[in-house]
Amino acid sequence: MTNTAVDVVGCPRLDVKNVIQPGSSVKVCPNPFDGQITIDADPLIWKSYSVSNIVGNEVVTGNITMSSTKLDLTTMPKGIYFVTTTSHDGSRQTIRMLKD
Repeated sequence: MTNTAVDVVGCPRLDVKNVIQPGSSVKVCPNPFDGQITIDADPLIWKSYSVSNIVGNEVVTGNITMSSTKLDLTTMPKGIYFVTTTSHDGSRQTIRMLKD
């Protein structure tokens, strides 16, 4: 069996730098949360994080320096938040979170 890549007019090409390598994913828990969240990410792959509210305002940003980062979001109102991590090569991963 042979796999063949085909260009389709109007579809963006997937660049190798935009591919997240297996085993390099980010875990954010608990979800839903009521105060504190933990971001588990390899600091050799991931360099920073940001937490945005539903309208896109960044409420927390920081650098990933350890494999586990705890964030205190107890003062944030209930709602939907997005945790975005950015890798050293510019790839991004976004996880939707619910604060209840």
